[in-house]
Amino acid sequence: MFIALNLYCSTIQAQGNLVPNPSFEIYTACPTNQDQLYKATPWYKPTYNTSDYYNVCAIDSTGVANFGVPSNFAGYQPARTGNAYAGIGMNSVGREYLGVKLDSTLKSNTKYCVEFYVSLWSYSIYSTSSLGVYFSNTKLTDYTTLTNLPVIPQVENPTNNLLSDTTDWMLVSGSFISNGGEQYM
Repeated sequence: MFIALNLYCSTIQAQGNLVPNPSFEIYTACPTNQDQLYKATPWYKPTYNTSDYYNVCAIDSTGVANFGVPSNFAGYQPARTGNAYAGIGMNSVGREYLGVKLDSTLKSNTKYCVEFYVSLWSYSIYSTSSLGVYFSNTKLTDYTTLTNLPVIPQVENPTNNLLSDTTDWMLVSGSFISNGGEQYM
């Protein structure tokens, strides 16, 4: 899956988007291989699995854009906005994740709206409806596992909404009432 993200507060619009670098446009270097999400600052991978970064600037030493945009090893997908996006994979054993510290800590008993866009890799033979966003007070990481993290997302794609489009970006959205203190997604 290719990912583009947006988190905003519906009751305090002045807060705006709380996700830093939501389109993965800010980067320290062009991606040259898998597992380089860290090049899209301040994003990180929460588990041992690889989480990938794709950018139009990506060309490896042989002149091939395996992690480029719009063409890359996973297929063809223009960026939804700008020049970049992130990529994750999942299977029956585990999944890849994206992690980031929010620009502001979430306020208690406040409704937050979440929206993100996904596009299935062109070369995928399977798709899923199981995709969501989890918020926590602390940085959730486990670099010893390839299996799923033991969390329940506050916002999930509906189980009857198969995310199977390989051409266009599909919107996943929802809202939740925060407990307060959440600062990581």
